[in-house]
Amino acid sequence: MNDPAGKTLVTAMATSSDRGVFAGAMTEDLLTDMRPRLANIKTPAMLLYPYDPAFQGKDPAAVDALYTGGYAAMPNLKLHRIDASRHFILYDQPAAFDAQVQAFLK
Repeated sequence: MNDPAGKTLVTAMATSSDRGVFAGAMTEDLLTDMRPRLANIKTPAMLLYPYDPAFQGKDPAAVDALYTGGYAAMPNLKLHRIDASRHFILYDQPAAFDAQVQAFLK
């Protein structure tokens, strides 16, 4: 992430986490492929995804294509890119994150 305070907070949470629980959660996450089930998710959803040219390259269209293609089967999904952010959008771009969540919930 770009935000130094957020980085400190996430690092503190990660280092204080139970290693066994963390390893189990990561293993389950990495071994669970939800792609075949995306078409079955009918609930309206929103996916905010990050874009930082220093981290992901100079072509935002390539990042857009990655997320658009990856979630194409999900029928009621709204995708929105948040620029100048990395994985933890809520720390790097809190106002943009909040605005998108609020708009979606309305």
